[in-house]
Amino acid sequence: MPPAVQAAVASGNPARASVVDRLQQIVLGWKGAERNQPVSDLHAQCFAAAGPSAHLLLPERVFPVRNLDSTRLRAELARRRLLRSEADPRFRVRPAGRFDAALVPGGPPGQPCDRWWMFVEESLSPRDQHALYAHALAHGLLNEEARRLGQRALPLDPGNGYAHWVLLGELRLLENARRPQDRRALEAYPALAELLRSPEEPVVVGAANPSLVDCLGQAGWRGQRLDAPYVYTAGRVYVSDSGIRRGRRLRVDALLRAERSLPIAVAQLLPPGQEEEALLRLEELARERLGLPFAYLVHPGGGITEIDRAEGGESRRSTLDEFPAPRRPARPLAEGAPPRRRPGPQRPLLPLRGPP
Repeated sequence: MPPAVQAAVASGNPARASVVDRLQQIVLGWKGAERNQPVSDLHAQCFAAAGPSAHLLLPERVFPVRNLDSTRLRAELARRRLLRSEADPRFRVRPAGRFDAALVPGGPPGQPCDRWWMFVEESLSPRDQHALYAHALAHGLLNEEARRLGQRALPLDPGNGYAHWVLLGELRLLENARRPQDRRALEAYPALAELLRSPEEPVVVGAANPSLVDCLGQAGWRGQRLDAPYVYTAGRVYVSDSGIRRGRRLRVDALLRAERSLPIAVAQLLPPGQEEEALLRLEELARERLGLPFAYLVHPGGGITEIDRAEGGESRRSTLDEFPAPRRPARPLAEGAPPRRRPGPQRPLLPLRGPP
């Protein structure tokens, strides 16, 4: 039984528990994305099921906005006459650029904020918008749980006046969600979090892609230098009253090794229509989960994007025609640190061979 349902039952309100459970059933069972329906249709269904207190569990409204960033968000708030002050929207963590969705606090004029307006990137697929709406529901359910337990501070409180923005690429790395509010929502409602998974994300061990293995082999990545595919997690373990459940097994198309004991890079085929998102996800995987200095995204029509953080600091992206050849490092890498290059015109550990 989900935490919010447990809290509602414990407080003697089974009807409230029923609403909480019903909302999850609606969101988890919704097939509108397959029919290309907008997420506003899902919201209308949920809002009707939630009844008079819907604004406590769900966003009050859902607005699609193209090229969503803080500037466009403010313009949309002004256009819809939802700005409450000249300082809005305010952020605890200000976004550096575009984001995929935002919850903005609102409420009746002249009264404290008590609900959320949801803004979602219009260019996202219906499936991705569905997943972001599920994440917003998880925040609402956590707030409801806090109310039922008599907690004065809500996990994500519209009353504090701060907007909350999210990126799909970050939420999909469930264990590495940067902000505690998002991490808590993902952990409390794993079934809703599963909707964030990319459908193209490989989750089980299968045969390696032969074209990728052939390209890597031609560059010298074969035998003990290559694991294709490579499973990097057997699945997160979730413990609940109903028992222990293991999450999805995740893999990358190939792990490249300078030596058998020295992994150095990952390679992944690009899912259709997901270039920027796939680059962000692969960069986070290489850096945060696997601690590798290189990553390669292979485009179906030819060409390879290299993500290079061998010098530490910010990642650098380059376009290659083919995979660079392996080369034994001059000395072992320090544990947990990116490889260093010797002073002077030394070739990198994985030499770049881009277009002439």
